[in-house]
Amino acid sequence: MKKSLLGQYFALIAVFFVSLTLVFTIPNSWVSHHVDISRQAFKLTGDYPNLNPADPGSRLDNFTDALMLREAASGGDNPIKSAMNLDNYPRYWHGYLVWLRPLLSVMSYSAIRQLYALILFSLIALTMYLMAKRFDLFVVLAFAVSLMFQRLFSMFISLQFSHVTFIMLGSTITLLAMSNRRFEKLRVVSFFWIVGSLTNFVDLLTFPLVTLGVPLIVSLYRRSIAQQNMLGSTIIYAVKAVVSWFLGYAITWLLTWILSSLVLGKNIIQDAAYQILFRTEGSSSIPVTRLAMLKANLRTEFSSANLLVLILVIVMFGILLWRKMSRGLTLNTDWGFLAVVGILSLLPYLWYLVLANHSQIHYWFTYREQMITVFAWLMMLSRFARVATHKRASDVDFISLRG
Repeated sequence: MKKSLLGQYFALIAVFFVSLTLVFTIPNSWVSHHVDISRQAFKLTGDYPNLNPADPGSRLDNFTDALMLREAASGGDNPIKSAMNLDNYPRYWHGYLVWLRPLLSVMSYSAIRQLYALILFSLIALTMYLMAKRFDLFVVLAFAVSLMFQRLFSMFISLQFSHVTFIMLGSTITLLAMSNRRFEKLRVVSFFWIVGSLTNFVDLLTFPLVTLGVPLIVSLYRRSIAQQNMLGSTIIYAVKAVVSWFLGYAITWLLTWILSSLVLGKNIIQDAAYQILFRTEGSSSIPVTRLAMLKANLRTEFSSANLLVLILVIVMFGILLWRKMSRGLTLNTDWGFLAVVGILSLLPYLWYLVLANHSQIHYWFTYREQMITVFAWLMMLSRFARVATHKRASDVDFISLRG
């Protein structure tokens, strides 16, 4: 098992390295034309425009998107050094360049935004469809409301917000599409290790935790309705997933510092260590105030509009549960699921407390980590709403992908 996981992981790292190297064999002249055209979009709107005035949660990150375009046009004569240097910003893999650089050779930033929108909404539609078939409309509602809280309308317009969302949706779809037999044989350690690694490969430290929280809650819910969720086994399953994701994420990050140091002949590890200290504890010029940081993230996630929607959804669930109970139906409660998912809902706040400086400066997008919190709460309500008269998932294979 350990040898198999290590083999898969280092094969994945090799794919990361080789794919980045290959895209830098594309001549810069193919890319630079569309990058120059794309820069006009940023001149018109500025670095951080709000799509919804006075709502920081709808702010776009044109600054980072412009950085991504600059990285895409930063190729040199040596593809390996270009893949690792990335315009003197080598602390990240910048894995998004695997598709962004080829795309920029044939289309502009505005066209890529449209393509991202098509992909994003297609993945959301597929996720909701599979949730409706595998579970019920309560889960679909929980997912839809959780997404709405994150200002979905701004996700694809800032490319960097899309990448981690694609991985979250793709991993959730993978779990939902598995037949019951394949799901029962799922190697949770391998799955979440790979998801964590992929997240680090493409993300620039936006709200990466959603690629762990949302798929894990979906996986626990599926186990629960199949009556596989004894408290002890649920805790072990969740711990394995969380630890595996963090190891995949952290080791993948460490490997890019090592590879960059070897290829470039620079001490990238020292620079990365300094940035970690800064992102956690701040500096004399940018001190960390953890209480203010938490308030900023909470206020952005739970805006007045979002709070109203959340209250209405909870009231709706409450009325539904009351009607079911008044008709003598028994609620199919799984206390193991509720306890573990309740704990998982706190993950974003642990992340904030550790990466306090980053979460304070960039609260206007780090607030999206709390999608895990909202989704967890609503999935707990969905579990209450599922009555004993429902058939178990193990009895009915709604989406059988046998092969």
